[in-house]
Amino acid sequence: LQRARLNFLLGQLHHELGDNEKAYKYLGKVIRSNPPYEMEFNARIMQTEVMPKGTHKQVIRKLQRMAKSDRNKDFLDRVYYAIGNIYLSQQDTTRCLYAWETGVEKATQSGIAKAVLLLRMGQVYWEVEKYVEAQTAYQQCISILDKEHEEYKESERRSKILDELAPPLN
Repeated sequence: LQRARLNFLLGQLHHELGDNEKAYKYLGKVIRSNPPYEMEFNARIMQTEVMPKGTHKQVIRKLQRMAKSDRNKDFLDRVYYAIGNIYLSQQDTTRCLYAWETGVEKATQSGIAKAVLLLRMGQVYWEVEKYVEAQTAYQQCISILDKEHEEYKESERRSKILDELAPPLN
């Protein structure tokens, strides 16, 4: 268990440093070490953020199987977040946003995982200039996100801008 935790931390560290190849390797070690289910689940989700090119189809199928499992009903927001990340890495924003919207709909808890999902969704909508959808995502996000979170101030600023912009667009 201790080795799995250390490998998970090394995976997180390499992810933060931008060394996705090493991060993927360490997260794979976590999965292979047969850790507690939640640690394995989180390692699989994080692997989707750092995975090498060309493995996206098999990972999406694996994540879709995870979404169907009753064991993961409380983690569906994270599963669909991971699926969206894969589509985003493939430059497929339509499928990415669809996966994230599904994650928001199926989320059973309003925690940090849902807030991060809404934050990323708002950022992508902002970038593709779908401001009405971005407004909805940012409004929900700032109601959940902790005020101490590093992205809170920017999210709040964008939400205020979009609050003024959305009515004329509608």
